[in-house]
Amino acid sequence: MALIDVIPDVRYFMPNAFSPNRDGLNDFFVGNGILVGIKSFEMHIYNRWGELIYESNDPEKGWDGTYAGSNDIAPPGVYTYLLSYMDSRGNTFSLKGFATLVQ
Repeated sequence: MALIDVIPDVRYFMPNAFSPNRDGLNDFFVGNGILVGIKSFEMHIYNRWGELIYESNDPEKGWDGTYAGSNDIAPPGVYTYLLSYMDSRGNTFSLKGFATLVQ
């Protein structure tokens, strides 16, 4: 009898811009990918002064553009994101990049 080892493939991709103007199109900065088998997830978003303005442990929940939990949309500009997740075999992956908020 042969054993078959199915290697889970968790992949997560981030966009580079979004427009949280509440028109129903690209209102959230959220990634997309193959999430079957994901064990942990963390996303942090910072403004240009290094202040944490958003964090999430849910890969399907995105940043709505509000500033630090308020109801006000953050100013247009470039924000930094740091993201890490673990696949089902315990391999850790990190992504970092920029999110451009346009209105």
